[in-house]
Amino acid sequence: EVTPPLKFDWIVSNPPVHRGLGDDFSVLRALAAGAPSRLRPGGSLWVVAQNYVPAGALLESATVGTAAYPRVKLWRTNGRFSVWKATAP
Repeated sequence: EVTPPLKFDWIVSNPPVHRGLGDDFSVLRALAAGAPSRLRPGGSLWVVAQNYVPAGALLESATVGTAAYPRVKLWRTNGRFSVWKATAP
């Protein structure tokens, strides 16, 4: 834990999504849930993931009941990887 908690304009991540041979999105879920407390108002969480990873849906689901990210959008894709941007309030 960093004391006092630092706030950032951007958090950028390419989170791991595999545990052994299976998919495991727990790191992405934890990142989506925890990043808003570390972002300045209007700050952005940027996530790079392969297209099959439901990054957009996981970022959007982090907003249910908390308004953690009022805006989640697919910023870029190349057909294999996607870049998602989730903006904090």
